[in-house]
Amino acid sequence: MKAGTLRSRLLATAFGAMTLAAQAACISTAQAQDRAVEAPSSAGVLVFTPEDFAWARPNTALDMATRIPGFAVDDGDQLRGFSGAAGNLLINGRRPATKGESGSSALARIPADQVVRIELIRGGAPGIDMQGFSAVVNVVVSRDSAELQQTLQYSVTAFENADTLHGARYEAELRRGDHVFSALVVDDVSYSDDQGVAQVTRIDANDAVTTAQETTQFGGGSSYLQLGYGGPLAGGRIESTAKYVVYDFTSRTDAVAPDRQGLSLSVQDGSEYEAGLTFTRPLAGPWGLEARLIHSSSDEDGLALDEGVTGGVSDPIQRFDYLRSASETIARTVVRRERGDGVGWEFGGEVALNTLDSAQSFEVGGVAVPLPSASINVEEVRGEVFASANWNPRPDLSVEGGARIETSRLRQSGDASAETRLTYVKPRLLATWTPQPGNQWQFRFEREVGQLDFNDFAASVDLANDDAFGGNVDLRPETRWVAEAGWERRFMETGALTATFRHSAVSDVIDIIPVGPQLSGVGNIGDGRSTEIEASLSLPRGFLGLTGGRIRIDARRQWTSVTDPTTGQSRPFSYRSPWAGSFDFEQDISRWKALWGFTYHFDERRTQYDPDATRTLNTDGYLSAFVEYKPDPSLSVRLTVSSWLSINTERTLYADRATRNVALVERRDVDTDTVFRLQLRKAL
Repeated sequence: MKAGTLRSRLLATAFGAMTLAAQAACISTAQAQDRAVEAPSSAGVLVFTPEDFAWARPNTALDMATRIPGFAVDDGDQLRGFSGAAGNLLINGRRPATKGESGSSALARIPADQVVRIELIRGGAPGIDMQGFSAVVNVVVSRDSAELQQTLQYSVTAFENADTLHGARYEAELRRGDHVFSALVVDDVSYSDDQGVAQVTRIDANDAVTTAQETTQFGGGSSYLQLGYGGPLAGGRIESTAKYVVYDFTSRTDAVAPDRQGLSLSVQDGSEYEAGLTFTRPLAGPWGLEARLIHSSSDEDGLALDEGVTGGVSDPIQRFDYLRSASETIARTVVRRERGDGVGWEFGGEVALNTLDSAQSFEVGGVAVPLPSASINVEEVRGEVFASANWNPRPDLSVEGGARIETSRLRQSGDASAETRLTYVKPRLLATWTPQPGNQWQFRFEREVGQLDFNDFAASVDLANDDAFGGNVDLRPETRWVAEAGWERRFMETGALTATFRHSAVSDVIDIIPVGPQLSGVGNIGDGRSTEIEASLSLPRGFLGLTGGRIRIDARRQWTSVTDPTTGQSRPFSYRSPWAGSFDFEQDISRWKALWGFTYHFDERRTQYDPDATRTLNTDGYLSAFVEYKPDPSLSVRLTVSSWLSINTERTLYADRATRNVALVERRDVDTDTVFRLQLRKAL
């Protein structure tokens, strides 16, 4: 069966199962509603207790949060500033003090026995900063746990054709009344699970066929120290975190063909530092204050090298070097009024200063090749003010409305000079209607504004694909007007079905554009549109007689359209797969004190449209299976085996941009390594 046919049938089956579940949900009785619905603080809040997750034998709070029916963890985007970069996970009503620690990593440090309850908040709740999400999870953690808690974790990662990697992690938390001290020491590994042996076939314009074999290996890791403190201060509470990271990463590809041998090498290493401070305190009456201060900096240097021997003659060595230094400082203040009379208010502002210094050099055969914007400095000063109101006109209806005004000044110097001033108004309207327990509708209308990647202002080189990219000083952020409707149905105690329709009118779509006769770069290609349908089904535990079993199916279909700047014809957005989905199963085997399961990601197809080439990545499924043994609450042993079922890339190079005559067609079929990972976790 062809991969596309298999994908279509799997996704059709997934949507069919969701339809059947929706019918079952609609005829379920009120007595069959989820127990979590019976005791919410409001119609938009579901409360889960530790007993709801006991079947999964969770080690951490994250193990609980990821198993909430109808909810998907989102750690936010890697954006400058705090707005839009925060995820949908909170701890005692607050997000981590720094951006460098995501909500999921913070929850992974909290032992499961410290969790009092977990609140799934949909549409807003008093004192909760939704940060634009329609649903967030708030993990309520006890402050009455043992004075000192320590956890040690060790992992071994093995491959079929690469070196074995080892990692370790130590966590400690000390509580003295309301004061909490924490420390985290990590020596982690870094790898890519698409490494392996590739068979490469190239067909040129004269139909001449050449073949090669490429073996790619990745390796590296990071080590970091993180310290934290939380405690009372000036009538409120302070949370602080400091983190220092050093890392390295290496990619090596050895190519063998009948008339050529080659080596491609990429090395990068660097360091990062981040410190954050969050202060919260109640003000007069129902008002409260939250203030944040975050500073981070990073330094990175890298090298890409390509060399080879063709027909016994050495090829000119290609070498690309770069140095980058970046920093960010954020100050943010929010004042909130809880909904004492059915209306909650939020006012605030944020100021961020971001800088990037970047320098690149490119040589071929020892001769320097000039690159546009090879050395560039970028500085951005950005400010934002915002206000919103959350209103409950009646118990089953919540309405949130507000607006943000963002203004920024972007200044570039070095090989290219430019200054840009931008201002955007970002209104938002969200309505949440819960006509009955376990049945909810959401409607959202919002303007979203993306952020520019500073690295796109600088030149870069992709030696693996023989590409050089020039920097672009005229970039503008991508903006979207988004209209969204969502439905959620909870049924048969632990079942949940969600469906979302989203349409976006996109301006200044960011993609690859021509920036010179032989160069391309990141730029804006005009207006486009995007339509998405997403659905998620969590079947009740024990469904179809699977005692202790849990099944979750996620599926997404996306349609996009934009005018290509080179051909002038309509095409999809670059690197957006029209289909995506996954099937997740896990089952508790109580008599063996074990949990096992697997996740299958459906195949995807992603195409990158460049002025001089078209590249398509095809993945025919990814499978990951695990078994976890927990002889007692303080010890767990987990084995995970994962592998791509198939990966191949297709690349078409054009002889010129005007006629689009094909110069070369390349297909790379990768036989990826199976990855084995053994993890031991012990609470001391």
